[in-house]
Amino acid sequence: MNNIKISILTFFILSSLVFSKEKDEIKTINKDGIIYQINSASKNMKSLTTLPSKKKNDRKLKASGYKLYTSFGHFSPLGENIRGGFDPGYSIGAILETPESFMLFKKEWTVSVSGKYSNLPAKDESGYNNFSMMDLMTLLSTDFGPIIFNLGIGLTRTNSISPDISIDETHLTGSANIGYKIIAKPEFDLILNLNLRYTTGGPLNSLGNASASSSELMGLNLQFGKSINI
Repeated sequence: MNNIKISILTFFILSSLVFSKEKDEIKTINKDGIIYQINSASKNMKSLTTLPSKKKNDRKLKASGYKLYTSFGHFSPLGENIRGGFDPGYSIGAILETPESFMLFKKEWTVSVSGKYSNLPAKDESGYNNFSMMDLMTLLSTDFGPIIFNLGIGLTRTNSISPDISIDETHLTGSANIGYKIIAKPEFDLILNLNLRYTTGGPLNSLGNASASSSELMGLNLQFGKSINI
């Protein structure tokens, strides 16, 4: 009986020594907020802290209030001084609509700036090669539902090219536009636009030609607008 008691006591003593040794061998440390478990025997480190997963950069672009339009279409001469010598031509341009606006006649008017290049090919009997215009304008626009009314004023650089001479001049230009929104969304617009334009100068075949005093044109174009986000 005494042998059994001695055996049981010896077993408990040995077990306590083993567990005490294992407890001493495994330690923990805190480094930069991360808890590591260290095994004294193997010198291995094991993280006990679950690291937060890195979040993806889900920053969304915000609307800047600006909208950029590109314009493609044609121009036809209306005034007699260019209608007899030139055929309908093409026009390309860009319009930057700004977030600036003001109230006038109980309507909100938006401020835009534009640049447009137009070219009219000459008829064979005219004595010209072509007549081109490059204009920079400030535009004010308001809408009546899907209908957009637009007024503009600015400067136009005209270029009259004939076999003998090329003449460049700068003139004042005014324009009136009526547009229809085919597609109207906050981030995208598609507009069919009718443009009437008056320029204080016309094509010249000599520096002393005073008869070509103005240019009246009518254009039809499509404008594609896209909001600018930052």
